[in-house]
Amino acid sequence: LKISIPRHYLIESYLYSKKLYNELINEKKDFDFIYAKGFSAWYSIRKQNKLPKIGIQFHGLEMFQKASSFFNYLEKIMFRSSVKYNLRNANFIFSYGAKIKEIHEKLGCRKDKMFIQHGGVPKENIIRNDEIKKIKNKVHFLFIGRNERRKGYIELRKALEILIDKKDFHFSFIGEIPISQKLISSKITYYGTIKNQDEYINIIDQNDVIVVPSISEGLPT
Repeated sequence: LKISIPRHYLIESYLYSKKLYNELINEKKDFDFIYAKGFSAWYSIRKQNKLPKIGIQFHGLEMFQKASSFFNYLEKIMFRSSVKYNLRNANFIFSYGAKIKEIHEKLGCRKDKMFIQHGGVPKENIIRNDEIKKIKNKVHFLFIGRNERRKGYIELRKALEILIDKKDFHFSFIGEIPISQKLISSKITYYGTIKNQDEYINIIDQNDVIVVPSISEGLPT
């Protein structure tokens, strides 16, 4: 859409799903199954008789979780009916389990068409207890997340402002944080977005505690 109107994201998502449907219909290959994320299969679900079975996944189901503000609450309400339609009419649902599974069940999603996806970690990335370095003197904390109100960065920053002159610690951030919201201190490091996996894991290994101050999460990855 060329202009922003109420529910514009939902309208754009529906139009995008229709475009994907037309691409699939025109595709000469035969597919056995369609795995779709978010609203990308919305139109295909409506026209399912011409396509193979469809499994969908909405990652965090944020629209059914705690809101960060009244405006955010109104935004969430706008999404709910559309998400319910997709979940109830898809052939299968992929869920991260935990709180996400509970939300699916409360929405009346059938258990026999729900599949739980467990988050996996490569064995080589797991450190044995006897290999973990003991905390000495200064504790190193790490926040990993995008700049989104739901992730609780504002509350975390306020806590750090109180503690920064009172305690000896170091706090690092992975993820883009606007300059205007950064704290200037030798005790704080902002890495920005890290795309190299080895560098990402190395930063994690340098810290003792991962802090997750999110207002709501399904199953943080």
